[in-house]
Amino acid sequence: MIKRMLRMALCLALILSLLLPANAFAAKARIISLVKVTGDYVRVHSLPSGTEGEIIGKLRAGTKLFYLDNVGGWIQVCSSRGVSGYIYKTYLSYYGAARLDNIYYVQSSSLKMYSKPSTSSSKTGTLSQDELVILYQTSGRWGYVRTPNGEGGCVLLSGLKKAV
Repeated sequence: MIKRMLRMALCLALILSLLLPANAFAAKARIISLVKVTGDYVRVHSLPSGTEGEIIGKLRAGTKLFYLDNVGGWIQVCSSRGVSGYIYKTYLSYYGAARLDNIYYVQSSSLKMYSKPSTSSSKTGTLSQDELVILYQTSGRWGYVRTPNGEGGCVLLSGLKKAV
């Protein structure tokens, strides 16, 4: 649990350090890019090198990630679960963008997503604690969110906290 929280904090710190300008007004308009994995079982490295560091995971084609930096052709990425690592650029393509001030994380132990803003509507999924999501719309105490991988639904806003 502590490792998970440290990974999330590191990922958020990286996003902040790369994207936040000096004044708060300009921060509201900042954009973060999303990239998509194009190869199957693409390795995620701990360092921007194919020979140094460790392989910390493998990702399937279609997985979406937050783009953090480009280090000599190695793209530093962060998953929706807060894991940061490097993937060589030929295995990624541009997917889209999100406003930095629309990125939230799940603060409760789990958060149910519904098809409509009501707990009596059908459940579309469950988000894990510390998972990063993009908030698109709010209505009262409800919000519509999507994960970088496209899963979406209505959630209670009390279960979310602004990432930056």
